[in-house]
Amino acid sequence: MKSPLEQILTGRIKKEKMSAFLSAHPEMFDEAVRLSLSDQKPISWRASWAIGGIISENSEKLIPFIPDILTKLPELEDGHQREFIKILMQSELSEDQQGLLFDICVSIWEQVRKKPSVRYFAFQVMVDMTEIYPELIHEVISLTQSQYINSLSPGIKKGVYKIVERLRLRNEE
Repeated sequence: MKSPLEQILTGRIKKEKMSAFLSAHPEMFDEAVRLSLSDQKPISWRASWAIGGIISENSEKLIPFIPDILTKLPELEDGHQREFIKILMQSELSEDQQGLLFDICVSIWEQVRKKPSVRYFAFQVMVDMTEIYPELIHEVISLTQSQYINSLSPGIKKGVYKIVERLRLRNEE
């Protein structure tokens, strides 16, 4: 028998309603994270999608789950990876967790057959990390060679080029 949360996640309900349900029932946050880490498709992806809608008010509750999310992240499908990356971008990570997330995002970025949207969010994490660790700027710039850019959609490609230009300017300072 499905829990009330599983029923919500398997229904044809918009993200806002799923997130509103989780906001109204904070006691179900842990269950939502556990479901998001499970192998139950499409519930796991939808749970992470719903969590993304309320993470700003629940980032403290996510802390115990961050190691599990980082462990699971490399093996997930593109859309699920994208949702977890978006969640982790809003989370407080330890230095070790930041390093692990950076490495995972580099790996995702280098996989040119992945969906451009997940690659873009992985790239955004890499760029965000350069704010904390400026010594990474050169590495991130080196990962923007044409072999990594060519498979991106025109809009994402344009966004990446703008970001790279800003990184180059910061690198010259």
